[in-house]
Amino acid sequence: MKAFGRLNRPSDTLTITNSNPVSDIIKWSELSRKLSGSDNSIRPNKIPKKYEKDISSLLKALDKWEDSLTKED
Repeated sequence: MKAFGRLNRPSDTLTITNSNPVSDIIKWSELSRKLSGSDNSIRPNKIPKKYEKDISSLLKALDKWEDSLTKED
């Protein structure tokens, strides 16, 4: 599995740095709306601690999906 970026955490937020292209396919406003009810609460450079596990799980699943696509080629 590929690393999906370094996770930096200032006090109450998680930040994805050096993100890989998998995180680029996420429509962050819709993800934010689904998880928090607001379209601007969650961004790749500002992930509240409350949603850290959900976002991390999603990115890992997307990484696995991407790996499965490259194995088929």
